[in-house]
Amino acid sequence: NVGNETVYTSANVVRVPTGDLTPPDSPLLTLSESEDDEHADGTTLYYNPGGTNSGSFTVDASTADAESGVASVTFPAVFGVDGATATTPPYRRTYTWSAGASASGDRTVVALNGDGLSASSAFTLRPDITGPVVSLSDPDAGAFVRDGHVLTADASDALAGVARVEFAYCPGMTCDWFLATPIGADSAAPYAVPWTGQSTDGSYTLLARATDRVGNSTDSPAA
Repeated sequence: NVGNETVYTSANVVRVPTGDLTPPDSPLLTLSESEDDEHADGTTLYYNPGGTNSGSFTVDASTADAESGVASVTFPAVFGVDGATATTPPYRRTYTWSAGASASGDRTVVALNGDGLSASSAFTLRPDITGPVVSLSDPDAGAFVRDGHVLTADASDALAGVARVEFAYCPGMTCDWFLATPIGADSAAPYAVPWTGQSTDGSYTLLARATDRVGNSTDSPAA
């Protein structure tokens, strides 16, 4: 005891680090589209930059840090100089694209905590200007069909996926989709609709049109 102070000494001094040694949570990304020419599938955004199409989509990032806290979330540039850094929640960035855009592949979102440690996650862009593959599978060309016959089509799409298949007919041996009479549509495989209310007996040409989730369409060969 020295005066009014007590001095303790020890050969074993333990120092507790005051810094944050743990990075923030990896950002949980959510994509949302705002146009018919876009389709968000998890963290992948399909978009159709063909023709005069344009649109926008939003990326939300959810992250946390229990020690030094989240200091910022940085969103990458995608269509030019459109990156941004958010310092307060909600951590969000809206991107706008125009006809002819070509951005493709992974883009990384980075979360930074108060001690300078980081964690990241990526979202993926896929431009899609190609229509589905589609063909009528029933009836066969030249077949005789009764009222109520179920028409079927096979359709697939390698990118955004098939949204719907529509069926239509024209009298005679040729058919143009824009002059055809609609029969019906199906939005889930196997694609099928009943042909009811048929016109008078005669020869008719059938068509199927498949449209993908970003607006690309393909017509089947006539049957």
